[in-house]
Amino acid sequence: MRIHPITRLFTGAAGLLLLLLWGCGGGGSFRGMVAVDVYEIGLLAMAEEDWGKAERAFEAVLRTTGFVRGAEARLNLGRVLFAKKDFILARAEFQRVLDRYTADTIAPYASLGICESLAAESPRVERDQTSTAQAEVICEQVARDYAGTLIGLDAEGVRRKMYDKLAEKDYSRGRYYQRRNFLNSAIQYYEALIADRPQSKWVPWALYQLVASSVKLGYDDDADEFRERLIGEFADSEPAKLLARGGKS
Repeated sequence: MRIHPITRLFTGAAGLLLLLLWGCGGGGSFRGMVAVDVYEIGLLAMAEEDWGKAERAFEAVLRTTGFVRGAEARLNLGRVLFAKKDFILARAEFQRVLDRYTADTIAPYASLGICESLAAESPRVERDQTSTAQAEVICEQVARDYAGTLIGLDAEGVRRKMYDKLAEKDYSRGRYYQRRNFLNSAIQYYEALIADRPQSKWVPWALYQLVASSVKLGYDDDADEFRERLIGEFADSEPAKLLARGGKS
């Protein structure tokens, strides 16, 4: 997750003093400390990857009325929760940043945080991929909204992973039916993968399995068509090389 420039490290003598204050205060009460110092403790804890300490610090300053760096504190709380793998809670914090600080310069980072949190919730490919599809949609929107920026590029990278994962899901379904000799059902999944996600890295593999399934069913013309497309469009792919060597699925 990209760190915004406002999340600076608080080092030197002042940082050492804050760490000493933390130790004297028992690590959680912040009694007698002003909000800005507690916030700096949160930044220090983030730098040290002490996520529990950072979470307590940011939550403390967010309970302080009138704290002027509330947007930054909430964004960092979302990042801490993300680092702790509390992705649902992290996403909620990023959404609060967008809802409350829409015009703030940190809003794009919150948008990316939502995209990354949704993607992190994506399960193993054999499970239901509803959250993966949701992540793809949200990340595509973020990539479009911030096209030409580093945030846009990061979001596009995440979107692409979700895109390929959904293609892999269709491929795995095809293989499930193919292994059980329900070849027409397998063909439907492979063809859907190619039609719906033509830019996926799984397209050559789908073509490879379409050749194998079509040959087995006696659909020779279809097999020739799939073979020509695989070799013609994806000559350097592993499935094309495997096919050229006479490999079996």
